[in-house]
Amino acid sequence: MISRGSEVGVKGLDREAAAQPPLSLAAPRLRCRYPAKINFLCRVIPVATKSVPRYSKKLAEAWRKEAGNAMSWTAVEFENWRSTVPDLEKRKRAWNDLSNDQKKEVKELRTFIGFCRAADLDVDPSTIENRKPPEPDIYCELSGHGQFYELGELTDERIPRNAAEAQRAGSDIHGGSYSSLEPLGRMVFQKCAKQPRLNGLPADIVLHFSVSHMVPYPPRLTGFLAENGGAIKAALTASPFSRIWFYDEWSGKVLAIAERD
Repeated sequence: MISRGSEVGVKGLDREAAAQPPLSLAAPRLRCRYPAKINFLCRVIPVATKSVPRYSKKLAEAWRKEAGNAMSWTAVEFENWRSTVPDLEKRKRAWNDLSNDQKKEVKELRTFIGFCRAADLDVDPSTIENRKPPEPDIYCELSGHGQFYELGELTDERIPRNAAEAQRAGSDIHGGSYSSLEPLGRMVFQKCAKQPRLNGLPADIVLHFSVSHMVPYPPRLTGFLAENGGAIKAALTASPFSRIWFYDEWSGKVLAIAERD
């Protein structure tokens, strides 16, 4: 198996992803109860400075002028800010200024927006928020009600490790033998075993195949679900989660859904 693209420290985002424009927040298939809000996740504050080397200082200054005090960083604000910056090098510098935890939140936000489009969910885009443990990764309003989503990437752990080694060697190409079944079993039961803080709200799991990492093989996924369907349903029934979505970022499709009894 050959994989192109790599990134050190954060799964699923490589140098190309760091350079490309952020995902458009307006999605034709992402329905919204508030049509006026469909074009954004949150308000974008324009900044009229000529050149500031670091994103964090630039946006913090704008926030202080607008709100009168410093505000915390969010992946939503970062993506909105990047969507207003046409300069590729500035976007790269902004990305490189982020910590690994911040990059992870941006990746989760992008993955979730793509998943909402693929699943045709009635999510209000302006309510999407990254959350930190012990809560699941994402909170949003689904059909007007609060909902949590726990995300997990389906990939053989050797892929990001080999990608990092290739990048350190100055190469964008890496290869090797990888398992597609091991990550499935590991992630399904690992996520079901979690006991997040839900505050009485429903929660689903979204397991995704990430671009630049493992490519899904749908027949193998179908076989895995057929062979392990009973154990997966039992794990879901014993968990606080209602269902597991299997989402493919490569094709932009939901491949399968497993639900509790």
